[in-house]
Amino acid sequence: MNDPYLELVQEQWPSISALYNEHAEHFPVMLVDAQWRDPCLPLR
Repeated sequence: MNDPYLELVQEQWPSISALYNEHAEHFPVMLVDAQWRDPCLPLR
């Protein structure tokens, strides 16, 4: 599978799942806005 976001999700999964579980009793829906950026450029 050639999913450009899979590595990002795997890398961030501990944070994603912790945040989701923190609010699980409210049945959250998570919308993630992931945008590609060149890792050699500084964060904006």
